[in-house]
Parts: sequence; C-alpha cells; structure tokens
Amino acid sequence: MIDKRLVISALAILSLYIVMQYLGFGIMPIRVLIDEGTIVKNSIAVKTNTAIAVHGPHVYIVWYDHSKKSVMLNTSNDGGNTFKSIAVTSTDNAVINGIIAKGSYINIVWTSEVNGQYDVFLSHSSDGLSFKTINVSNNDGDSTFPAMDADGNMVYIAWIDSTYGNTEVLLRVSNDGGNTFGDTINISKSKGNSESVSIAAEGSSVYIAWHDDSYGRFGVFISVSHDYGNTFSDATMLSDPNMDSGFAAVLAEGKDVYVAWISNNGNSDDDDNSNANSLYLRVSNDGARVFNDTINVSKDVISAPLLASDGSLVSLTWIDKREGIMHARVMNDGAISLTKVSIDNSASINDYKDTIKYIVVDVDGYNISMLVLLKHSNDNSNDKLYKMVYVNSRDGGSTFTNMVTIAYGSIDDISMSMKGSTVYIAWGEKSCLDEQCSHVNIKYNYTKSDDLSSFKKPVNL
Repeated sequence: MIDKRLVISALAILSLYIVMQYLGFGIMPIRVLIDEGTIVKNSIAVKTNTAIAVHGPHVYIVWYDHSKKSVMLNTSNDGGNTFKSIAVTSTDNAVINGIIAKGSYINIVWTSEVNGQYDVFLSHSSDGLSFKTINVSNNDGDSTFPAMDADGNMVYIAWIDSTYGNTEVLLRVSNDGGNTFGDTINISKSKGNSESVSIAAEGSSVYIAWHDDSYGRFGVFISVSHDYGNTFSDATMLSDPNMDSGFAAVLAEGKDVYVAWISNNGNSDDDDNSNANSLYLRVSNDGARVFNDTINVSKDVISAPLLASDGSLVSLTWIDKREGIMHARVMNDGAISLTKVSIDNSASINDYKDTIKYIVVDVDGYNISMLVLLKHSNDNSNDKLYKMVYVNSRDGGSTFTNMVTIAYGSIDDISMSMKGSTVYIAWGEKSCLDEQCSHVNIKYNYTKSDDLSSFKKPVNL
C-alpha cells in the first residue's frame, strides 16, 4: 500500500507539475510539507520543500538549507517534542520530493540540477545518523518529479525522464531497503510523452500509473508487477480514449487497487463549458488484472485527485468549482459516500481555483487529517500571504471538524503526517526583502497536535 507518511510532490502529483496547459485542463496545483530564517539571493530554484515521516516514536523532517547548501534532516526520538539536526548531503538547490522511514532505514528522494541537467537522488541511512547518496537516474536526460513507495525491504522510485527524446516513466528497484538498486527499467515505453507518475507498493506487487499522449489524446495508463518489480505487464489504458485524461493517483490495499484521474469530457454546468473536467475512478479487486467499469465521481473538478488509505478506509479528495473541497469514502466495490469539507474561507466559492494552493491528506485508522493552504492576500505585492488551516474527521470522512488556523504568512510549502491521534506539520516560508524580491528570507517551522485539535506553538527548525 502507499506509505501514508510519504510526502511527495503527490500528488502529486504533485504540486510542482500539476498544471500542464497542453492538456487544456486549466487545473490548479494541489499537493500530498520548514523565527529566524536565512537570507539568500532569490531565483526560480529557491524552493522551501519539506517532507515528514513518522515511525514509532521517531519523527523525521527533511528540508533544504540554502545557506549551507545541504539537505538537512531534523530527527526526534521522543514523538516530535525535541529535535536534533543532521546534514544529510551537500548539493546545490535541492528540491525535496519525499521521505520514507521503515524499520531500520530512512530514504530521502530529491532532485537537483547538475551540470545543466536535472537528476533524481536518494539519500539512504540504515541508522538514522549517517547517509550515503546515490544518483538514481544517472543518465543523459532530465530526470524529474520522482515518486517513491516501499513495502518491507522493497523500495521503488519512478520518475519522468527525457533521455530518449520524448518523456518516459523510468523505474529503479531496491530489495535491500534502498541500500542498492537494480538497473533502470523503462515502464512506459511510449511513442509519445509520458507524465505525472504515481506509484503504489503492496506485498510482492507494485502498481505504476501515468498519463501519455501516444494515441493523439492524453490517456491514463497502468503497468503492474507481481514479482517485486522483476517483470511488468504491458501498459493498459484505463481512461476513455476519446477524452484527454491525466493526473492519475493509484493506491493499493491488499488485492484492491484504486485509480482516480480527471478527464476533459466537454460536459460542464458552465454555459461555455469553461470547466469541463470530471473526476473518474476505477477499482480492481484482483491486483489490477481486471478493473470494474469506470465511475464518474464528480464534474466541474478543478484539481487532481488525492488518494489515501489505511486498511479498509480509502479516502478520495478533490476540489469542486462550486462546492469547494470534497471528500469521498470509497468502498472496494466502487461505492462512494460524498462529504463536503467546510472551511472558513474569505473568498467566494467561485474563487476556489485561485484561493487554494495546496492540500495534504493523511489517514490513520478512521481518522482523516487534511491540511489546506489558502491564499489570503489579493494585492500585487511580491509577498503572497497564505493561511494554513487544518480540519479532520474522526468517523471515516462522514463529518469534518471546524477549521483550525495553524499559521499565516508567506507560506510556500506544507507537509503533514499523522500517527494515531497525533498530527505533525512542517512548512516553509519564503518572504521578499525588497520590492524587486532579489533577496528572500527562508524559514522552516514545525508544530504538532496530540489530540487532533489543539496545536503547540510553532518552533523554528
């Protein structure tokens, strides 16, 4: 199953590349996120990405220190009450894509530009103290937007790669917790361009979904391995070939496999069909060998879907143009139960597309935590002000609590992980120091709640 503590660039997909104008979706970025700060020269490469993993009493927060030019890891052995900082590796302008902590190992996946091209890296530790870093992609093309998942000692890293002239989905597999990796595998083997990869590992199986334009329109595809990544099935199209479709999310629980995506079907409640994106879902109960019929979950969708799960509780989240944030509990037969997630928002519901920047969702038992970053400033200043709010459900998504405001300011990135009734949140801030925004102040902060409602005073990492 997808490690619910893995925070990527999710959601996908992944907030860094969720808007792809050539699909014609006009989709808003959404994503499955560190008061002193550091002053650095601003550029497009200056990011404040963070990621959190929780394993037992251990809490790990990874971020990039722009002044030290190092990937940093803050570790806690007492449930997130106190932290110590470790320099993982030195590099220029790293973008943190995810972290997994399981058993005795920690794996951090990140990207960086090296000699004019982008590569995917993994920093691995078996003791939480010392790390070794490898170039996972290590080829002649740009390698970007990695997705990582793990089950036991099996670690899978997929990414988008331009080595072959077009863009392909490539994969490397480790069977020793991330210490070593096998050869690179071309999963998509496409004549067109493959983008937006999502991955789910469950037992001996791994499921990889993406979208591709090999057949004229963009379609959603899946490829599956049932032998720990040694062999893969041919790519199977899940979406309607007559509609542009993409930004798939895949999730696995046992033999039940869920794939959600959006399609531009030309059907909208708008008079001009300006937002004709619908959310679709397909479910398999036999390890993706056969999928049930496609379910049209919602129309007038303005975000990619987020899938999260814990056991039998499967959570699907998206943004509706009129209703705002929507949540569905999905059963393994495809039946869904819809709930509107109410948040206190100063903008009208029709402004949601421009108001919500990121959403992060995590599930533990019947608890669902949702972290939302809302635009809170409509002026033309360099600093865009955001409000970070938290809501949760304790009944499997039937109802959600009222909003709790966590932070307000120039918030650039958010991450969250939940364990039982404890929620851990980290975020990065990037604020301009002059009118030209030539220099910025970078801050990374952290807070936690032990009861899913009241949060401790934020601390600087």
